[in-house]
Amino acid sequence: MTFVCIGKLEVANGGTIFLDEFEKNYLEQAMNKHQGNRTKAAKFLGLSHKAFLYRLEKYQLV
Repeated sequence: MTFVCIGKLEVANGGTIFLDEFEKNYLEQAMNKHQGNRTKAAKFLGLSHKAFLYRLEKYQLV
């Protein structure tokens, strides 16, 4: 059995993006799409409001 690191993603241009960076960008995009409405952004991402707020705090987006 072989294990691979999932802490980063290869992107189309051959670069690397770390999962934390990807998640933070995804949260920011959802917030922008929904004009800062946290409830709508959380629903859009399929997260509970509590889980969404946890992630916003984790990445200091609040």
